[in-house]
Amino acid sequence: MDRPLRCEKSILVEDVFHKLYTNEKFKEVKEKVLGLLHTNVVLVLKMGSYAKYVASEKIVNPVWRTTRKTFDVNIDTSKGEFNCTCKLFEFRGILSRHIIRCIEIEDVKCIPDKYIVSRWRKDLVRPYESVRVGYYDPTECGRVKRSMEVKLRNDYISRLALQDDEAYGIYERGTSGVIKEL
Repeated sequence: MDRPLRCEKSILVEDVFHKLYTNEKFKEVKEKVLGLLHTNVVLVLKMGSYAKYVASEKIVNPVWRTTRKTFDVNIDTSKGEFNCTCKLFEFRGILSRHIIRCIEIEDVKCIPDKYIVSRWRKDLVRPYESVRVGYYDPTECGRVKRSMEVKLRNDYISRLALQDDEAYGIYERGTSGVIKEL
């Protein structure tokens, strides 16, 4: 059920987040990558490692109500800084399709760690995972421990009772007495 989803290795963002994020969060990233079909970016300013783009996006609601929105995207490859006026990373923790398109145009080779949110990493060991819970560890919960003991005793007694008719008779009389007493 939790097999890794398919990804396009030629798109840096998709490849990086496919390896690092859980399937659920990677689905969101994949949606943004698919949204690249409706996103167009135009370079407005280029000064050294800094670039400013204007991203225009066609948002398809119903076909007859297509709307266009524009966003400003700033990228500084030497500092590893990306931001967009849509503020998707600030609100949802994933890079927007506008930033992804600009990353591809600028031929960025790696995603800075600050854009990889540890909350959704699949290789992270979380501190609460080592907490012992009663229903996982029978020694922690008396009822579960008693249930295991009753099951073990019943299995042993039933094996003895099935050996012959005399043993079965003893078992029948004994369990009838236990049932009445309980």
